[in-house]
Amino acid sequence: MRARSWWWRAGWAGRTQFGRLVGTAVAADGTLLVADDANGVIYRIRYAGWTSPAAIFEFTTGATLPDGFQ
Repeated sequence: MRARSWWWRAGWAGRTQFGRLVGTAVAADGTLLVADDANGVIYRIRYAGWTSPAAIFEFTTGATLPDGFQ
C-alpha cells in the first residue's frame, strides 16, 4: 500500500470505484490515516490550520507491567 494525501472535502467526485475503508489510525503528528483495501491506498486526513502539540503522551518512570507481559 502507498500513502498519499487526499483532499477529503472534495470527495470522490468522478470516480467509478468507491473505496472500502477497513481501518483507521492516528499518526505521530496527529493526522488521521484511513486504509482503503479496495484501492490499495492509505488516505491521510488533516486539518490545514492545525499544528501538532510538542508532546502527545507523557510517560512516567518506573512503570511496571502486569504479570505475564514483557
